[in-house]
Amino acid sequence: MRKVRAHEIKQALAKKHERTNDFFLTEVKNGPTHIGNDLYIMDGLAIKKSWVNPLITGYEIKVSRSDFLSDEKWTAYKHYCHRLDFVVPEGMIQPNELPEDIGLIYYQPEKQTLRTRRKGKIRNIEMPYEMFYYIIMNRLDNAQYPFFTSKREYFEEYVQDKINSQQLGRKVNSKLIDEVSRLESENMSLKRENENLNESSEIVKEIAKVLRRHGFNFHYRWRFAVDIDRALSTALPPHLERDLRDIKDISERLYGNYKKKENA
Repeated sequence: MRKVRAHEIKQALAKKHERTNDFFLTEVKNGPTHIGNDLYIMDGLAIKKSWVNPLITGYEIKVSRSDFLSDEKWTAYKHYCHRLDFVVPEGMIQPNELPEDIGLIYYQPEKQTLRTRRKGKIRNIEMPYEMFYYIIMNRLDNAQYPFFTSKREYFEEYVQDKINSQQLGRKVNSKLIDEVSRLESENMSLKRENENLNESSEIVKEIAKVLRRHGFNFHYRWRFAVDIDRALSTALPPHLERDLRDIKDISERLYGNYKKKENA
């Protein structure tokens, strides 16, 4: 088998994506050159033209075993594409030499065609806006598209739409967090109020038991405060009279709360 050159594989990939009307570029940086140590260059990049289901496919081209075995930079490319495929001469590497989520495509030099050996798995990623801006600013020809039509206009609009959607998502998320916090606060207040009412209700029940033992009967809830007032009007020790007045105040508050709930 004759030696395969990288440009032959790139030409085959370009033809493949031309048939499906995808946007295809070679030697694509993940952003402007000044990002330094985090700068990566993918051998090939294809972008499916879809607003609803965009698909970015990255290609790592290898034409020798030694290059394949010595290069590990490609692992970072997964952050910039939904799917990553290796493209190599027929049989140069096997699927089990790659992670399961990485695709493998064979180039057949005699026919100058591509054959998918294993499809790469599609992953969810954060859209790589810096890479898109790099493509717009450095890889699209203004002279070819003088009025920003076709590819340049498409990608500028696409990038702006995705940025706007991301900003809207952050605003909606912030409002939801505020609303949840407000509802949680209201719920805690109602819970504390309910606990206080239950505690007061238990106290009144105990008071009623004590008063019944001393000859006072409380057959009707609405007469509770009246009966306590009648009890306090009798001659009693000062401390008991004071306690009964406190009981009366609690009973009146409970009755007021009860009426509010009943009216609600």
